[in-house]
Amino acid sequence: PNYTTAGSYCFFSQCIELNDLEIKDLLEFADTSKSIDENHQAILKFGPLLNHEVKHWYDAHSTLWGLRFLSDIYHCRNDLYEAEQSGIATELPHFYRQLELFDKVQYIKFPQYYSTANPKANTSAPWKYDYSAGIMFNKYGKPTDRNLFFTRFSNENGELIARAPFSLCSLLESSAVAQELNAKVRVISMIEDPVSRKIESDKLLKETMSDLYNENLVEYSVVAHKISNSFTISDAIEAYNIATKLTRLILNLSDDIIMSLKPKDMLDPRFEHFISPYENALKYVDYGAIFSLLVDSLYSEYQLKGLQVTSNNVEQLLSKIFKKYLDLTLSEVFERSKEEVKKVCSPVG
Repeated sequence: PNYTTAGSYCFFSQCIELNDLEIKDLLEFADTSKSIDENHQAILKFGPLLNHEVKHWYDAHSTLWGLRFLSDIYHCRNDLYEAEQSGIATELPHFYRQLELFDKVQYIKFPQYYSTANPKANTSAPWKYDYSAGIMFNKYGKPTDRNLFFTRFSNENGELIARAPFSLCSLLESSAVAQELNAKVRVISMIEDPVSRKIESDKLLKETMSDLYNENLVEYSVVAHKISNSFTISDAIEAYNIATKLTRLILNLSDDIIMSLKPKDMLDPRFEHFISPYENALKYVDYGAIFSLLVDSLYSEYQLKGLQVTSNNVEQLLSKIFKKYLDLTLSEVFERSKEEVKKVCSPVG
């Protein structure tokens, strides 16, 4: 996927734009007079991209994080509307909300200077990887006590290719890419002609691997890379399917659950140097850090001991982790999330 121009979902307008498509693409996609074999290219051009952007919309409207964010937007718009109706001399007691919302928007995708890419490096696969943690700077350029977590990618010669942070943006994109890839797989599986089906399957594999090993897209693929590397998974779609389940859980965690996570208890000693950074990041409800922590915990608790983590068992394994370290099942975790959702879903005022 072209993450910058192919399509977009806007939290503020609630509009989905499919920038690379035209009206004729929609009409061809919706042409029911043709069979899948006759029309699969038009379906593959339109349907999966729409699935990608709708998944962004769905994540915003069906998770605790998303509903809080949309509520903040509408509260801010309501404040501005009231100010505009009352005149220029109106006091703005809630103006701080505007600044808080601005910061939240800015940090969905971390500022560009946290990511690096080496245009001169040999980017041929396979890549090597290493994990690191760094310090976030505040808006005035001063270091804070908030940690960020990165993957550093290098080639076989040890030359740095890119460094990418685990951000909320990377989680949201992994969820949407999973939806897009699975939509493509479903369409391809419905093609009856074996030659056409093989051609489209090979094309999908080639495009997926090209995106994974594109140094300019690592901020969006970094989640799938971590899952693949941690759980020794070679199937990109399987990695994205695990990512979307993890993202779904993380975006629905209430703050009290997040603050109750104990990195020191949940991780193998080999992650000892990450424990303090994880603890610092959790104080700021850093979703990228929570993702990295849960993957490392799954690795420590299961993968390291010989139990393969898959998209079929990851929810069960996560439930065991939460029960062991928080004495809560996933069902109980989601019940707490529901209570928080009820608080969010109150009239704007």
